[in-house]
Amino acid sequence: MQGSVQSVTVYLGIGANIGKREQFFSMAFRYLSFILCSMRIASYYESEPMYFTEQGKFLNTVVMGQCSKSIGHLLHIVQSIEIIMGRKRGGVRYGPRIIDIDILLYGMRVIRSPNLCVPHEKMRERAFVLCPLYELNPLLRDPKTKAYFYTYLNKDAHQRVKIYART
Repeated sequence: MQGSVQSVTVYLGIGANIGKREQFFSMAFRYLSFILCSMRIASYYESEPMYFTEQGKFLNTVVMGQCSKSIGHLLHIVQSIEIIMGRKRGGVRYGPRIIDIDILLYGMRVIRSPNLCVPHEKMRERAFVLCPLYELNPLLRDPKTKAYFYTYLNKDAHQRVKIYART
């Protein structure tokens, strides 16, 4: 079967800052449930926008699950879900969005291609990714550096994000 591989643990970052953010999350989870087995969802965290700050607050979470799709197929599916949900590409980089689904980790693999970097290249500086990631797996290691992800959380990380809702 094309696009299938042995099951691998994946972590996906999900964010939104337009409209009914929680409803968009629920819709994304329904779509993701078709490709992820044993899906677990961290609490929702709210944060101020980074990089482009003239926009509303983001709601973020991390989803963990078992996936039997190749990394290329997973990327295609995730981008298709974003499009189906109304995400528009080509706007302001780091700007407002209905939904954003990032592949954070694909097993313990390090992947570099023109279309994808795994581990996600900015995840180590984003408390809104590190906090829910820690919630799902406190002893998770960075495949690239072998450091525990919790070591990237600096002392004020929890001040930049707050728990919005527990799942």
